Amino acid sequence: MPGSIFSFKDQYCGYAEYHNNRTNQIIHTIFVPAIMWSSCVMHTIGVPGAIIPGLPFNVTTLLTISYATYYTILHPVIGGFVGATLFGMLYSCNLFVTESRALTGMGPFYLALAIHVTAWICQFIGHGVFEKRAPALLDNLLQAVVLAYLFVWTHTLFDFGLYPDLHKELQSEQ
Repeated sequence: MPGSIFSFKDQYCGYAEYHNNRTNQIIHTIFVPAIMWSSCVMHTIGVPGAIIPGLPFNVTTLLTISYATYYTILHPVIGGFVGATLFGMLYSCNLFVTESRALTGMGPFYLALAIHVTAWICQFIGHGVFEKRAPALLDNLLQAVVLAYLFVWTHTLFDFGLYPDLHKELQSEQ
């Protein structure tokens, strides 16, 4: 995934190279957010303090702020929207950590871990069976992990017919 780390086009196209199969794209649309959410839950457990009411000061909060900022730098509108979804996810994770035992009878870590492992297995099946290509994370783990959520949301916005000119431009670059 070469190119400028602050170029939306370079980052999107670099990540898109690994995601051409429609079934694999759908798998990613479902399971990338599940991976993000379950990671968020597992990193939220047992950390006191708050920056914003309901949002503890922890690794997850710092990563959410970092991801949202980076996404917004890459594309102010799409990145800003996707960054906002991350804050919603962060809030839901904190709520789940607080309420999961009462709702499910289980602790939040084990539920999040089960979701996390299942989602990763599905991702690898998507690449191996449908894409027939190794995932992007084998070439650049950090970049793939950071961009996956933005890519999924951007692709979803394109699927809904939003930003057709940008979509056409990005497709011509791939």
